[in-house]
Amino acid sequence: QDRDDFFASHPVFGRLDRRFLGTTTLTDALTKLLVTRIQDELAPMKRQVELLFAKVRADLRSVQSYGATATPGDRQKLLVTLAQEFVRHLNDCVRGEYRDRLIVVNPTLRLYTRALVIFQELQSKIVAAAPRFRHERFVADLAERMEGLRGRELPGFMSAQSFYMFIQEFIDAWAAPARMAAAQTRALASEVVKELIAQIAPSFPVLRDAFETAANTILESTEEDAVKLIDALVAREKDPFTINDFLQAHINKLRYDRFEAAVDAAFSSSSSSS
Repeated sequence: QDRDDFFASHPVFGRLDRRFLGTTTLTDALTKLLVTRIQDELAPMKRQVELLFAKVRADLRSVQSYGATATPGDRQKLLVTLAQEFVRHLNDCVRGEYRDRLIVVNPTLRLYTRALVIFQELQSKIVAAAPRFRHERFVADLAERMEGLRGRELPGFMSAQSFYMFIQEFIDAWAAPARMAAAQTRALASEVVKELIAQIAPSFPVLRDAFETAANTILESTEEDAVKLIDALVAREKDPFTINDFLQAHINKLRYDRFEAAVDAAFSSSSSSS
């Protein structure tokens, strides 16, 4: 009664509709708001729970699909089955054949696609380090260096060694990004192996550790071999392939012809004077 008297005698609230005043009205409004919010959030929560249940069911099916291991023979068969499944899926990941459901629902297992990103980054770095043959500054710098190293070359013929040394500086810049790409690929492959074996053998932690250890050992050795190949390729690119053997032979022929002409002229002059 005191509440009603307060609202009725108040100079502001007394002018409002009684339907908007009082604890009962407030309770009804808050209840309706709560119910509305629950209805709005219930559908997304339901979908999320269903997705989690589906994932749990899939994990359980993957564990049960390999059968029980009651005897040592069964455990050996299970080990062979898990190894075969791992190798089969890993081959698909490497080749980019994403037909199996395990790879389709796990994009991080797509090793081939992710490795292409590393290769594209390497390619862009190599292109960025390539000589700008058509740039005026490059041509002027090259001409200045070649002139500084000029020796007894005939007029119009360049110093091949100076050009070779100049190009070597650009080739040396290829080694660092290539080694970085090899390291990134090794790390990526290790990540994919770890996730793949976790998907195939979720209830065998010791087996997963063994697979990861063996894979990391192989990947480290492979990376070392790759770095050696990279160094060999860079060294081969630094060989003086720009020297034209036919050009050198032609220069030697010109020198021989000039020497022969000089000798003939000397004999002719000696014969005429005598």
